[in-house]
Amino acid sequence: MKFGVDYYPEHWPSERLPYDAKLMREAGFEVVRLAEFSWAKLEPQPGVYDFK
Repeated sequence: MKFGVDYYPEHWPSERLPYDAKLMREAGFEVVRLAEFSWAKLEPQPGVYDFK
């Protein structure tokens, strides 16, 4: 069984991601589900990706 978390980076300042990732590692998370509500930002046009 895997231990994981849902994470919504679009709700937080981008500067927070390294801190949150550190906390997830320390908590032992093995899986992180993200981007389910922000896919349009990651793929603004079909086949065009922006992972910044």
